[in-house]
Order: sequence, then C-alpha cells, then structure tokens
Amino acid sequence: MFDQDKVYGFGRKAQYLKWTTTLEHQLYASTKEAPKKPAPAPTNRRGQKAGGVSMVRFDKPASMNPKGKAVTVEAWVKAEKPNGVVIARGGPLDGFALIVEKGRPAFNVRASSALSQVIGDEKIVGEWAHLAGVLTADKNLQLFVNGRLVATGHATGLLATDPKQGLEIGADEGSAVGEYTSPNGFNGLIDEPRVYLEALTPDEIAANAAQPGRTVAGRALILSTSFDKGGARDVSGKKHNGKPEGTLSVKGKVGNALKFTASAQPRRRNNNNQGGSIVKHLWNQDVPLLARAMVLAGDTLWVAGPEDVIDEEASFKKLTEKDQEIQKMLKKQDGILDGKDGAKLIAYSAKDGKPVAEYKLDALPAWDGMAAANDRLYVVTAEGGIVCLAKK
Repeated sequence: MFDQDKVYGFGRKAQYLKWTTTLEHQLYASTKEAPKKPAPAPTNRRGQKAGGVSMVRFDKPASMNPKGKAVTVEAWVKAEKPNGVVIARGGPLDGFALIVEKGRPAFNVRASSALSQVIGDEKIVGEWAHLAGVLTADKNLQLFVNGRLVATGHATGLLATDPKQGLEIGADEGSAVGEYTSPNGFNGLIDEPRVYLEALTPDEIAANAAQPGRTVAGRALILSTSFDKGGARDVSGKKHNGKPEGTLSVKGKVGNALKFTASAQPRRRNNNNQGGSIVKHLWNQDVPLLARAMVLAGDTLWVAGPEDVIDEEASFKKLTEKDQEIQKMLKKQDGILDGKDGAKLIAYSAKDGKPVAEYKLDALPAWDGMAAANDRLYVVTAEGGIVCLAKK
C-alpha cells in the first residue's frame, strides 16, 4: 500500500533475506524515495574492510558433493578469539562444520535437519593446533586435536543432500550448520585445510598432525588448500581454488597461512536490524498474523490474514531436538492456514505502526481481497463470499 510519500508493506525481516529455511515477517513503512547506495566500508592500510566478513569461498562442483559419504575435515589453526568457524559446508538441512566454540574445538554434522556435535574438553586459543573432524560411513563422529582422539559421538545419519551452500573457510555465511549465529567469523590463523570424502583412520590423522603439510595418498582428497602465495590454491589436483575476502597472508605452520580478522560477534536480531537490505524503515512492527490482504484508508492501515502462532527459529530448534510438543503447534498452524479458525483483521496507525483495533473474521480473506470505500470495509473471502464492515 502507498500514500503520497510512504510505502507500507508486509514481508520478510531483513535479517532473514539470505536465509533458506527459517524466516519471520513484519509490517513496515518506508519512504518512497530510493535509498542511496551506501559508501564503501572503511578499510585499513592493507585494504581490509573494517568489521566485514573475513573468509574464503569455494564453488560447489559435483566432485565436492558429500551426499551419503563419509567426511574428514582437518586444518591447522591458531585461534585468537574463543568462537569462530574454521571450515563449513551447508546449512540447517545438511552440512558439516569444524569450529571453535568457547575456546574449544567442535565438529558439527547436520543430516536431514538433525544436528550432531562432538566437542573437545581443552581450550586451544592462542596456540597452533591440528584439528580434524571425522564422520565415518557407519555414522560415528570423531574429533581429533594434535593427532589425539578427544571426543566421539554418533550422528543421526550421513548427509542426505548436496548442500546448497558452497564450502567456506573462516566463516559460515548465509544459514548456519550449527547452533551458532551466522557468519560466526574466525579470528586468527588457518593453514593447510583439507577435506576428504572418506574417513581417515586415527593413525593417518596422527601422522598428519606429526608431519605438518602431509596428505594421505590414495584417499578421496577433494580439497587441499595452500595459502603460500596469499591466495587459496587447491593443490589436490581437483582445481577447487577458493576466493579469499578480507584476509592477510602471514607466516603459518607450513609456509604461509591466512589471517582472518572478521568480528566473531553474531549479527544483531532486532526489528531495526537492516540485515541484507539497504532500505531503512520509518517504522516496523511484529504482527500476530500472516497478511493476505491490506488496504490503506486515511491514516489507518488495515491488515487481514490467518493468525501466526509459530516462532520459526524456536520451532526449527525444537524440531532438531525432536521435541514432540512442536508437532502439535505445527498441526495447529496448518489448521489455521487452512481456514479452520477464520482470520484476524487488525487496524494499525499508518503514522507509527501501533495497533488501533482488532476484529475476528469467520473466514480467510482472498489474496489482496480487501477494499475501503464510503466508510465501509469490504473483504472478499477465500470461500467466495463478501463481508461488509461499517461503523456501528
């Protein structure tokens, strides 16, 4: 809806614009004028963006598809802060991530939305450590630090799909594999990252830790990245070269490493967060419905639709934890979307977005099926009827 100088809408919150699974919506008002292109982010003398995401991105060729396969991920790391992603591939449906969490190494595997994790007991911040996470063909999880097995567990399964997100080093942008908030940037040095679509044995991992720079011959090595020339060249023979962003080439464990300097702090999640959008709202408002029809009448914005009873992020977390109560809520929401409970009609002030009045409709409105004229509100229902509302 729009008036002389404002646009009113209902849509996805900006922080969810890059998300593929969970999302929440809001009602908002913005100026009609197109936003100005933001100025480039300030950089330091080495050309790094201040506060930007520091990472290496890889494409997702078919040869890197981990669907139904065992996986080994390893790297030398020297963490400067207690949280950050070392290597990640995938998101909340299927994926894997080798990370540092509260100063301790951890390996996450997401299979058909179910998350499994193993985490070490000892902190590794401030010193070089060889980390390796393994998902075996029989769904065992293993975590190694400096060649020593420090944690084991059981995964719910192997990855059921080829993840939509490509492999990333130093961050997990888009949607996260684990319970951390994307991008969860790593701070510190990463060297000699490797990915095998096969489970290395404990002896092979111990040998890799004892001989920095070593790879295991005859194994399904799909990525072996050298940072010696400042880039991210794949020396596995598969030519899966990466694209560094905001990194520095420094002395590493073997030759040169990349220094990652992005903030490890999660993005804020509040109504005013502009996330992936440069549009600045004049106001925005959480509303307890999913808008199917809107109309602007004077200074009042009328919005109608089925009630929204689901917190998507909380519900997704409960689903991964196999919480049976959430199934009842999802079934209730399905019934509401089918029109079993009618709909809500709510009036909001166009000036500040505050609710003014709320009414109950016996049927769902048709898409964009509402009009205002002559002090009356007309609602076309999904069942084929027309409702006329007027002042008492």
